Amino acid sequence: MSGLSTEKGDISMEKSEVLKRLCASSSRVMREVYHAHYIEYVFRAAEHCKPTAEAQKAFDERKAEHPNWVQPNETPTGLTGWDGRTLDPENIQVARKYCEPGYSDPEKGILFADWNAVSKRVGAILERMGYALEWEDEWTTCGSCGGAFRTCSDSYSWQMAGVIEDGECVCNKCLDPEEHLKRLENNPRVANTIESIKPAEYGYIRQGEYENGWSGGNDDPVKIYEALRAEGHTRILFDISGVGQFDVAFDVYVHP
Repeated sequence: MSGLSTEKGDISMEKSEVLKRLCASSSRVMREVYHAHYIEYVFRAAEHCKPTAEAQKAFDERKAEHPNWVQPNETPTGLTGWDGRTLDPENIQVARKYCEPGYSDPEKGILFADWNAVSKRVGAILERMGYALEWEDEWTTCGSCGGAFRTCSDSYSWQMAGVIEDGECVCNKCLDPEEHLKRLENNPRVANTIESIKPAEYGYIRQGEYENGWSGGNDDPVKIYEALRAEGHTRILFDISGVGQFDVAFDVYVHP
């Protein structure tokens, strides 16, 4: 991910006028901002605006309900999120595309941040500009192509569309399939989870289908591995074939 620079203090008179009109929610100015890619000006404008009446009411109600609550920002702005924190714009990360299956690339790109610290109004403006908003602690980006893929599940059947090894993140499209599979060999505690990489296409021969979980079988990968080693196999690979709520299905391959 790349950062988004939003340095303060050098806004020209012309740009200040854009900010002033943006605060008034002018649709015409929104189009100007949209086409000029002025993400930073959205944040600058919000920082110089008061919260919406709805947001201010929520802050006041929270203070009334929780007298000991200390609001992180004593004076909320139009950028301040529902929990009272205000995002530092420099903490926004950017990616140009998705590598995650099932996602369509947004028109302008993907923004990653802790959106609890951003007001609903600012989030809506960014989406209208053509950006997708994702949570920074649920995604990473490929070190080769820069595409984004999830690191946190969003369903029982989810599997990561890439790998993270030695601090390096690589999506499934940029992986070398053969090298990836070789790195997983002879370790019953790891398995190939990338559905698009089929071991059989790289010379591996499936030895059996197994399952481990509450509702199905209780096949032990370590015991399976030890049995195959005893038979003389020297290149053994585990491959995840399915993930359920309470169980995992996996196949075991050997390479001749």
